[in-house]
Amino acid sequence: MGTSEKHPVSRIIILGANGQVGSSIYSYLKRHFPALQITACVRRLFTNTHSPDYTVFDPFAHNWQQTGKADVLINCIGIIQETKDFTFEQAHLGLTRLILQHRQTLGNPKIIQISALGAQSDSPAAFLSSKGRADELLLTHPDTVVIRPSIVCTPNTVFAQKLTLLRRISRYLWNYLPFPGHLLQTRIQPIMPDDLASLVARLCFTDQHPAIIYAVGPDEISLQELIHLSSNSISLLSVPRIVADPGIRLLAALLPDLLNPQQYALLLHPNTASKQIAENLIGRSLHSTKGFWQQLS
Repeated sequence: MGTSEKHPVSRIIILGANGQVGSSIYSYLKRHFPALQITACVRRLFTNTHSPDYTVFDPFAHNWQQTGKADVLINCIGIIQETKDFTFEQAHLGLTRLILQHRQTLGNPKIIQISALGAQSDSPAAFLSSKGRADELLLTHPDTVVIRPSIVCTPNTVFAQKLTLLRRISRYLWNYLPFPGHLLQTRIQPIMPDDLASLVARLCFTDQHPAIIYAVGPDEISLQELIHLSSNSISLLSVPRIVADPGIRLLAALLPDLLNPQQYALLLHPNTASKQIAENLIGRSLHSTKGFWQQLS
């Protein structure tokens, strides 16, 4: 990867650096670009956080001057479930406003925002709607780029946790698993974390890219195939939508860890896109994710 004339890069700030995606990007940059000065901002330190690069910085509460100036800011902060104290609106649109408000304090860095595939301001899913509005706001400013990844195959990704939970439930049902039939053919296009991190790294050093980049892997996988990849012992029982919809509302109330209404809304539509721009930028083919799902079994 070469540097561009417009973006000589010596210092990078990562917001959300100990999240699933942020930690992957941080680790990749440290391995491949050891000369870079990286400030890995986290809202709180965990017991396994040892790197001297990590600094406690809450963008919603702390003084932005403490981060210092940088050439690139990578925003990896995002939530997939709201709490009473932290809404989609605050986590996505509110944070984007704060970044832009304090951009000059940070030295006017290039901003790389990790969004989500399917993000649209008019989406019926509040998660995607808030992401879409945040992206639209960011892209009204120069030297900004939005990456919209599909599911990122990190070890503790929520999707992997859900599949593990489904497998456990099926064991109590003699390996049968009732599942909404209208969701079985929904297709997703997951991406490996190193592929996403490689794309982010490339964008740090080049200006030759579109404003929005889709980060997807090479495999379009249906939910039915994904369940069987993670456990070939499961026998799926297709549940008609007329039964599934009220059943899911009840399930969300009883077992919110399994599926909540926002997650259900996300599964109603395909989560796929073209991988061509991402592959062109990183200069190689993207890696299949099928092995990742198989090792969950």
